Amino acid sequence: MTDFNYKKYSLEKLEEWMHDVLSCEETSPHEIYSTIRKVVQDQHNYHKEQSQKCLGLLELLSGHRPVKLECDKDDPSPECQGAWSDFWEQVDEDVKQDIQTNGYEWTPSTDKNVKHSQYYYEYNRNDPNRKAPMHHSV
Repeated sequence: MTDFNYKKYSLEKLEEWMHDVLSCEETSPHEIYSTIRKVVQDQHNYHKEQSQKCLGLLELLSGHRPVKLECDKDDPSPECQGAWSDFWEQVDEDVKQDIQTNGYEWTPSTDKNVKHSQYYYEYNRNDPNRKAPMHHSV
């Protein structure tokens, strides 16, 4: 059983490809150059993004960056369960503050002097005697 030499195989394919693209009459040197440059740039960008992702994870794992958990209520991990508990405790505090400020039943202002747009009312357009357009006398 022979070992497959991927490096040799890849370089042979590149050589074949170069012969092929150079033999093509419609292909300009500029197109060949641009294509090779694009492939190298794409590979560079891909590996740069992967490297940045790994670096970010290493920073989190090393404690050099604060962890922001993105959890849902069904995540059983202790971190996420704690985050959900903290969230609801904060909601409870906000509700308690609202109750202290506004009372148990918050209602919008009933000030009769509030000016509304002429289109504020739905069907009667400021004409309280107008019948509803969907009104059917059955």
